[in-house]
Amino acid sequence: MTTQFSARIARDARAGRTVGGPPDLLAKLAVHLRSITFAEVYANPGAFDEEELLDTLTDGILRLVYGKTPGS
Repeated sequence: MTTQFSARIARDARAGRTVGGPPDLLAKLAVHLRSITFAEVYANPGAFDEEELLDTLTDGILRLVYGKTPGS
């Protein structure tokens, strides 16, 4: 998973679209953020609205890698 994501980040970095940092590290950070978030949801079922959770997680990962979300 991180290999394909890392390759995409590297491509986007060459185009000047990502934040600074090694693409492999950015990909791992994003994947770990997702894993930790889903572990928290699994441990506390019903604690979060699923749609809001996915929107927030998506925005967080986009900000982590690109420094912004689409439309901002």
